[in-house]
Amino acid sequence: PMRCDIDNRPVQIVDYEHGKAAVTRWRVLNREAGAVRLLLMPETGRTHQLRVHCAASGFPIIGDGLYCEEERGQPRMLLHADNLLFKHPVTDEEMHLFAPCEF
Repeated sequence: PMRCDIDNRPVQIVDYEHGKAAVTRWRVLNREAGAVRLLLMPETGRTHQLRVHCAASGFPIIGDGLYCEEERGQPRMLLHADNLLFKHPVTDEEMHLFAPCEF
């Protein structure tokens, strides 16, 4: 469960007492050079959900300026959605977008 950290917006925090349900399924894909590559599959859509869950589990996303204290010299956050599936808002057609990860 997560909620906004009222005193530190826009940061979100894990809060088992007052937070809203936030569910992420994950799987380790590989380990490399002091990092772990994860496949993250959110079942809910909370603000910063993947970022908060990774940081709270001890695996903050590299390049995340809010939740990762360690500076690794990355020009961007190493978080990428390679596969999106949704219904088109006008035609109701099922849309499937794929963009391979470049890092």
